[in-house]
Formats: sequence, C-alpha cells, structure tokens
Amino acid sequence: MAVTLGRNVTIKKNDVTIAKVTSGSFSGSAGTIDLTSLGDQWNKFAIGMNEYTIDMTILTVSDNTEQNAIRDAFIDKTELTDISIHLDSTTIIDIDTDTDSEASMIVSSWALTIDNGSAVEQAVTLTGNGPIKISSS
Repeated sequence: MAVTLGRNVTIKKNDVTIAKVTSGSFSGSAGTIDLTSLGDQWNKFAIGMNEYTIDMTILTVSDNTEQNAIRDAFIDKTELTDISIHLDSTTIIDIDTDTDSEASMIVSSWALTIDNGSAVEQAVTLTGNGPIKISSS
C-alpha cells in the first residue's frame, strides 16, 4: 500500500499547476439540522448541507498567470470554476460542474505575508460554491 506524500500533491488552475504552493488543506463538513422537540431526552438531527474550503500558502511569483488569476478573482469578486487538487496521478478533487453547472469556488480571503527574512507569501482561502467530485482512475 502506497502512502500519499504531501510533496507530490498539486493544486491546479485550468489544469496548470499553481506555482510554488508550499502548503494547503482541504476541509469539508456536513451541517446538521436540529429536529429536537420539547420533552425529548436526546438531541435529534437530520443531515444538512455539505460545505468545504481550501486553504493554501503560495510563495509569490509575480508573473505567474495562475496565481494572478486567484488574486484577481478576489479583487474582482469573480468565481473560479477551474481549480482542482491532485493528490497523486490518479486521485483528483474537483468542482462538480457536471452535477451543478453553477458550481464554483469563491476566493473568500487573500492575504500577503511580507517578512524581511523570507519570500513574500500569499495565504488564500477558497470557499466551495456547490458540489465537488473525487475521482480515482
């Protein structure tokens, strides 16, 4: 059994690897709907809606088209439909525009970290808007 190594993961925009991603995370959660009534002895819930975010830290490469498109989407308040996470050569987390043609990711935060002793970094949070799909080939 092969272990997936973080150093082999790529985050792509438009099938092009985003330059110099140094760390990232994908986090999903399923909401719950409270169905508890007065007099119940235990809480009761129904499964609610799923949501997800992607956080990543990127070393800034000022002439990198993919990085600039993420920054521009934040500034221009536009949605991205072409971001994917490639865990390895066969497992991909992708926006599911097949199921929902309006699915996208929103750049919900974007920040620069500037330090005299290191490279300029960008911290980006992408919030899912609609479903994802995970494919393995």
